[in-house]
Amino acid sequence: KNVKEPLLSIGINIRLSISFITALLVFQVAKPQSRGDSLAYGYLPILSFNTDSRAVFGGEVQRYNYAGRKPFKDYTRGFLMYSTAGAFSTFLSRDQIFEEANNFRLHTEIYAIQNFDNYYLGDTELVSFNEALFDTSDFYNFNSFSTQIGINARFLLKKGEGIHRTDIEAGLRLYYESPWGNREDQFISGNQIEGATGSFLSFIQTGFILERRNSEFRPTKGFLVDVGSRYAPPVLSTHHVIANNVRLNGHIPIPFPLIDVSMAGTIQLQHTYGQTPYWLASGLGGGAFLRGYRFRRFTSDNALSYSIESRSWFFKLPFQNIEIGGNLFMDGGRVFTNSNWDSILRKHNHTFGLGGVMAIFTPDFILKFDLGFSEEGTGLYLGTGYAF
Repeated sequence: KNVKEPLLSIGINIRLSISFITALLVFQVAKPQSRGDSLAYGYLPILSFNTDSRAVFGGEVQRYNYAGRKPFKDYTRGFLMYSTAGAFSTFLSRDQIFEEANNFRLHTEIYAIQNFDNYYLGDTELVSFNEALFDTSDFYNFNSFSTQIGINARFLLKKGEGIHRTDIEAGLRLYYESPWGNREDQFISGNQIEGATGSFLSFIQTGFILERRNSEFRPTKGFLVDVGSRYAPPVLSTHHVIANNVRLNGHIPIPFPLIDVSMAGTIQLQHTYGQTPYWLASGLGGGAFLRGYRFRRFTSDNALSYSIESRSWFFKLPFQNIEIGGNLFMDGGRVFTNSNWDSILRKHNHTFGLGGVMAIFTPDFILKFDLGFSEEGTGLYLGTGYAF
């Protein structure tokens, strides 16, 4: 429920520059288990060179332990990226479902990021963004370090067929982010921005999830309702903040000869109230919302976003059960302040685009790229898994 870039670009927000991708290798192996169980791995090694970040290398690993269950018995995801300039990002998460404990589900994650090219454009509903200044200087850029530790439990209220379930959730998340080593004439330093001198938040999280999709990783029909709220008490946090999120995903199969086609849609409302640090502000732009605009291009107290996407799978290859597909999408939305709710349906930004996907060995491990077009240019997003 945090607005952040796909893992391929987490922590290294690369400004427009000459970049050469020298290698992008993808492979996967699976190890059959006894008694019909199965264990599968997905790997995505990364090696690139960029004039800002120099040599960048790392990779992502995903481990699926199905054990004859849907969607899995446990699922682990790890990511590491390191730049010879000194920037890095690392992420590790684990999801586990305990059938013996009434399908109790536990999610844990931890990440750390050191970033030499982070940027923040301010509350874009109140402050004008100077694109020329962004492109020609480091006025909006700054160095930062951030880390998070989170644990989230889902308690089953009702179990249905397949992965269908109704849950309430509770969790605790600890966040820390601090800019460092920045000049006084930079935007982050001279505008009394919340969190510019560092921030630590201890979030108590609650929520409700209604899962009615036919697949968690590759849904083609059904819907998902996800409602959550986070509260950072002032005694345990440097900032007193409330953050709420409402998300609805829907999926419909489309009859089409020879290829698999489905329509996917999502609508989401992000809301924050209180002393919100810049990095927690509701935002649009990047690989998750308004693809085609730069990451965190629009930020304010609230963000309404929606997407509709046509997803197709064209053909299969016998080697490692590779599947090739594509997608077309349209994104829309806008941000607004807490004093400007009457503008929620006015002056929306829109983008459109296309992309490609590949599943390898297991249908759940999906590699994708999205190419989004906006009024301010084009964005290319590489990663794993669908945007929603």
